Amino acid sequence: MSDRTTAGQPTDNRDVSGTCPSVGRQAGKQAVSQAGTTSTSSRSMALARARETVNRWQALALVVSELRPAWAEGDIWNALIADDRAYAAVARSAILGALADDVRHPNGLRYVGHHGTATPIPPTLAERRAELARLTEEQA
Repeated sequence: MSDRTTAGQPTDNRDVSGTCPSVGRQAGKQAVSQAGTTSTSSRSMALARARETVNRWQALALVVSELRPAWAEGDIWNALIADDRAYAAVARSAILGALADDVRHPNGLRYVGHHGTATPIPPTLAERRAELARLTEEQA
């Protein structure tokens, strides 16, 4: 599953079909339980199949739910999908937020970490006066 376009820009491969991460968890448990009665090579093949059924958003939701078992899995899933940042930023903030004691709800995960934009610097008084003079000239 590639997450890069030909131009090198990241794409957003979110599966927002409404599949809650518990579906992926059940598939992984079934693969592991089936693998427990077979040889090592069969076990690794079963785990590989389990990895194919769980996409990266489901895996991230599972990690957060393991770190914060009190949070509802549906709330975690919805909070991760609602965050419009790139996957790497969402993953970083989700794990840091799940480990932080001051984040009390999964929706707080979107406020943790770097958001990719610098703090805007307001114009100086001279720049603002020049802009107002230019706008006045355009209107005249």
